[in-house]
Amino acid sequence: MSSESKNRILYIVILLAFLLAVFLFGAIRAGHELRWSAWAFGDAQAIFAAEHFLTEGLFNKYMLPAYGINTDYERILGNVYTHYPQLVNIPFITLLKFTGINDIHLLKAIHVFISMVSLLFWYIFARSVSNERVALLSTVFILFSVVFLDFMDSLVHPYDELLRFGFLAAFVAAHRAGSKKTELRLLLLAWFLALLQSGNSYEYIFFIQFFIFGYYIFIKRRFALKRIVLFATAPLTGLAIHFAQVIALQGFRGFIDDYSKMFFFRTVDNFQLKISEYLATLYEGISLSYGIGMLAFFLCLAAFCLLALYFRKTGALKVESGREVGLPGELKIVLLLFISGITWYIVFMQSTSNFIIYMTRHLFPFLALSIALMTDYTARWALVGQKWHEQGRWMGRFTSGAFLLALIITLWLPYIENSYAYIAAYPNRLGFKVYPLSTHPGLWTRDVEICKTIKAKESADAEGFIINKRVFASYTSPGRFPSVNAVTTYYCDMNIISFTLAEDFPGLINEITDKVTKKSEFFLLLENSDPFAVYLNQKLSEGEEAITKVPVTPGYKVSIFRFPPDIVAGWEEAPWHGASRLEEPVSPEAAPL
Repeated sequence: MSSESKNRILYIVILLAFLLAVFLFGAIRAGHELRWSAWAFGDAQAIFAAEHFLTEGLFNKYMLPAYGINTDYERILGNVYTHYPQLVNIPFITLLKFTGINDIHLLKAIHVFISMVSLLFWYIFARSVSNERVALLSTVFILFSVVFLDFMDSLVHPYDELLRFGFLAAFVAAHRAGSKKTELRLLLLAWFLALLQSGNSYEYIFFIQFFIFGYYIFIKRRFALKRIVLFATAPLTGLAIHFAQVIALQGFRGFIDDYSKMFFFRTVDNFQLKISEYLATLYEGISLSYGIGMLAFFLCLAAFCLLALYFRKTGALKVESGREVGLPGELKIVLLLFISGITWYIVFMQSTSNFIIYMTRHLFPFLALSIALMTDYTARWALVGQKWHEQGRWMGRFTSGAFLLALIITLWLPYIENSYAYIAAYPNRLGFKVYPLSTHPGLWTRDVEICKTIKAKESADAEGFIINKRVFASYTSPGRFPSVNAVTTYYCDMNIISFTLAEDFPGLINEITDKVTKKSEFFLLLENSDPFAVYLNQKLSEGEEAITKVPVTPGYKVSIFRFPPDIVAGWEEAPWHGASRLEEPVSPEAAPL
């Protein structure tokens, strides 16, 4: 066995060891009751959608997901979500239906495994465009980044990375295939993965298409029009299928109205953003996700490029194995990954700003390959002194060594510190604050305590309940009838109907009952200082049965539930507006369950 083969096996063994360690970390962590991914309410919505598909049939709503019991009275029970393709529901439903798995912790562990598989595809891609060292370093960079660790057990996002990295591996492998037949098969696989990605989410449609176009222009240096057009049909096909689903549900006029509003909200509204504020949001989001300052990163990358060009110009390095080691050829791929990675940020600024918590994943390829590449090359330049011409030997080694030290101090150490701080907060429970800029920093653990209290009561047999907005901490939509966070609904296991104005309540009862329940009881949650409590207390002061004077659809009644003092305590100090955010991380001691 050659030394090259031995080295390749060694790197693969190291990679598998890292993947296994992180998999065990994620799988064990998934067993904690309050461990959810950073996009917890999206995971809960995926559960609701799967339950609807299983009970009502996959084609009942043209394979569009219904986010179930998390709804307000205007968006009735079984509300169908039309603004995003939801292919992700298919494998999730398959897991639920054909494996018999219904344990949420096991399902999360399975998705951790899917995340590990996606990184195997990344390793294959990185090795094909560089070498084993760069492939390993870049994979490790992604693996231990906070944004990866916090999303690897998501019930939604692992499929995105699986398809994106799978596409990259297949596409590049096709152009390095030894035969036309193998090339064609790999290209067809890459096309199919691009199609699946467009049916799974919109996120990487631009990324994939720009990578294809740039690969032929920058790397192959030819305008392969037929292939570019062929791959463009993949997302167009995915969009056509999704649009057909929405048209079948809403009609053509409803589809136009729905998507025009959504499109203008996510694009034209960009002009309401201040570019400086948007860039600051993006900058801080990336820093929180990876622990590195982007200014320091780009300064290092620019210095690395200048250093490489200088080495090539002066001929300071000898040719090693027929290749000039003074100028990395991978820099073209780095540039291509950067262009592909920022396309979504440019086109959908509003969407990026609103969902910065997971939008930083777009830069996985660019940052990982760049930092690994700089580290590998400068380490080689500093260590292989015998490869230098005598005239520049010591200067070259000193310069390279100094630059390597700068990389470690400015990029690797902050990255390691950031990741360590996250891992040390194990099990990273619900409500743990990682992303201050997020529109959804996490559900408060106190909300779960309230849900447990509700379910422990006899009245919890009701089909659903009505709350004033002040009861729970976390909401996902504003307005007079805000939508309660889906995770809250998951723990309460009931329909949750919320309102903000006391005068809305009587009419709300009449409008809701016929739409969202077939049972005869709603569960009304109040706390003593609630303005609406005054309204009902006046009724109750006249006698317990006076509540029946509240105009309610015949056949329905309202149950009144008073929270224990220990739960009500502190409500007045809580910031009850929109998606409340934590000022400090919630520790097990602060909020035991």
